[in-house]
Amino acid sequence: MINFESQYEKVVGGESKEERKEAEKRIQDRLERLDTEAVGEFEVDKTEQEEKIIETSEDAVDEMVERWGGEPKKLPPHKIHILEPEAVGQLTAGKLASAFYAPGAQFVGIERRGSGVDFATSVAHEFFHAKSYKAAQVMEDGKDAPWRSGVQVYEFKDKRVAYFGALEEAIVGESTRLFFEEKVKNNPMFKDEVEAVEEIKKWLRSSASERKLSDEQKKAVDIFIEELYSIPDAIKVAEVLVGDKDDEYKRGFLEGAFSKINEERTDIMAERYEERHKLYELMDQIIENSSFETREELFEEFAKANFSGSLLPLAKIVENALGKGAFRRVAEDFKEEL
Repeated sequence: MINFESQYEKVVGGESKEERKEAEKRIQDRLERLDTEAVGEFEVDKTEQEEKIIETSEDAVDEMVERWGGEPKKLPPHKIHILEPEAVGQLTAGKLASAFYAPGAQFVGIERRGSGVDFATSVAHEFFHAKSYKAAQVMEDGKDAPWRSGVQVYEFKDKRVAYFGALEEAIVGESTRLFFEEKVKNNPMFKDEVEAVEEIKKWLRSSASERKLSDEQKKAVDIFIEELYSIPDAIKVAEVLVGDKDDEYKRGFLEGAFSKINEERTDIMAERYEERHKLYELMDQIIENSSFETREELFEEFAKANFSGSLLPLAKIVENALGKGAFRRVAEDFKEEL
């Protein structure tokens, strides 16, 4: 039997070492516990293909996390749950959609997808959350609660607050985008779907170029196409686009396909666009006032802070570029109320 290790590196707070040890035991117990009550009625059995994608994705995520100074631990198979469509919305009272990671119970829930690329990137996104640096704290009532999740720092006083909360989400989103570029795009397992999406994007660009769009609309279309790397039934849609129908029919078919996606509120892949672009803006400010030359180079420092848990090197970079107290301002600017 494999003994799986908790993702939590340490426990802080409490009035004694014994209290912290008890908290560590509770955290480990929750890792070993089944999540039947939490997801039972929504869970479906994993298919062989899903198991293969989960295994491949976790290995790839672990490799990237190690590159950034983290020490990832494997999640037990019983902590990775495949759920019925729309289950996440019901489980989280509409606060989340499609997938989630529950840090206290240390499990992942992912709705079944019709797209292998979408499934792989969703799995990777939640694994990046799970394998971000983790630390817990003992509260005044003796119970344990999260203290750190990547760069995120929790505070449970007058308000329940996560400082750097949106920054952690941005780092995970950017890590997932890199996962797609490095681990999915050229993987034979996803070749047909990746090529189909590229064909669809080509047609979307062509269709947009023939419309009278304002500069603002053109920019929005360019962003949409750039962010797109998973579409429901992409292979079937692409088959029509490369078929022998005339171009007018193909454009009408493509518009119909996207209208259906919109009506059914189906997710198409865009990795935390708002949070990521807020991070890009911050990185651009730092680059302007430092020796860093590219976002890619600077992002490595953000990723190291998130997955190794060491905030000091990143704090120095931010403060040297943006002035004393800038790191605290970033904590506030990226704060999330829980």
